[in-house]
Amino acid sequence: MKIVRLPMRLEDCPVKTTADVISGKWKTLVLYYLKDGPIRFGQLKRLTQGASHKVLTEQLRELETDGIITRIETPGKTLKVEYSLSEHGQTLAPILSLMAKWGAEFRNRKAVAATEMDELSAASDKISSKIYELKQKR
Repeated sequence: MKIVRLPMRLEDCPVKTTADVISGKWKTLVLYYLKDGPIRFGQLKRLTQGASHKVLTEQLRELETDGIITRIETPGKTLKVEYSLSEHGQTLAPILSLMAKWGAEFRNRKAVAATEMDELSAASDKISSKIYELKQKR
């Protein structure tokens, strides 16, 4: 059976929609951690090394506005804020797990390719050196 692909505008692409919702400097990392359960803001701040308080807060608000995460405030002596994936956000968990697996495999593949290139380069250098030595003996 032949697959028929119809032209589509970029903004109509469902993959782009998904990427737009989860893209952001810290969103993917936040979602990666939240897929395993609720986390308090302080923990998220420590886990997202390099994220400023302001930017992390903005990213969390965007995810909350999109209905991907929920924010729970617990009043007390100090206000405790905890984030978790919303019911709708839970549907992203399998996608995030697959993306994490794919990313790790891709990173390993690139590392293996880089090692192979280094080995080929070293072998090429040895051959070039040997050829130079042979030419010098003539």
